Amino acid sequence: MTASEIALDWDKMDGLLETLFDACLIFDAQRIRELLVQAPLGYQPQSEPVDLVWEQQAHQARQHSPGTPKDENVIALHARPTFTAS
Repeated sequence: MTASEIALDWDKMDGLLETLFDACLIFDAQRIRELLVQAPLGYQPQSEPVDLVWEQQAHQARQHSPGTPKDENVIALHARPTFTAS
């Protein structure tokens, strides 16, 4: 019985890591996904990517832009102050 491992030569690995790093720096989730799918890693995503930070920022931008109707189904949550026993 022998092991079958996926391996890249260092030049290809270095290029992949550099490109992944660049995509991470600009938060390009779609590009990161493409790189992982194209790399010989056996990566097979099960769903579309969801960027929760981007969605939250887009939602906040819609709320603060003039002429945008406010979403009546959204309730703002605020942290309660914590009290400590003395």
